[in-house]
Amino acid sequence: MFIGVLALVGCRKSEAATVQHEPVPLDAAQRAAVDRFVGQWDHVGGSHEHSAAIEATQRVTADMNALIRGVAQSRLEEAVHIDATISIAEDQGILTIARSEVPEPFTAPANGREFETQTPEGDDARAWLRLDGDALITRVETDEGGGERTHRIDAQGQLVITVRMFSPRLPADVVYESHYTRR
Repeated sequence: MFIGVLALVGCRKSEAATVQHEPVPLDAAQRAAVDRFVGQWDHVGGSHEHSAAIEATQRVTADMNALIRGVAQSRLEEAVHIDATISIAEDQGILTIARSEVPEPFTAPANGREFETQTPEGDDARAWLRLDGDALITRVETDEGGGERTHRIDAQGQLVITVRMFSPRLPADVVYESHYTRR
């Protein structure tokens, strides 16, 4: 179990390396959904959102064996990112999401097609981006776990991102939110 927690690569880093994608056509509904997200976004959730994310990791690790709890908590806290800015761009049905706290952007076709990629540590991963009603969802997953980010525009026009980090080695998923306003 101790080795398993040290291998929480899927939870620690759930971003994918940039992959080249063929253009994909978007119908009118998909185009309208994508256009709602395209733009520059600044974090407006304050430091309490970062604190809430840290508390989410503490709740998940609270019942773990004391020997591994500290390591798991440390790894998860490294993975909790509240980005200062987010940029979402689209070109020929390919979306690129650049986050200020992550060196490589996430680039994927808007048609939900799964593709193979690698994590920053070089681990093989599967990833996709899909439009689901009013949400834009991205997912990166390895055999050790991964992360899913659900982007929505709320009634005030803010971008709300719900992050879910998961691993078979964790007793529950780590879930937290962050809020952004368009520049």
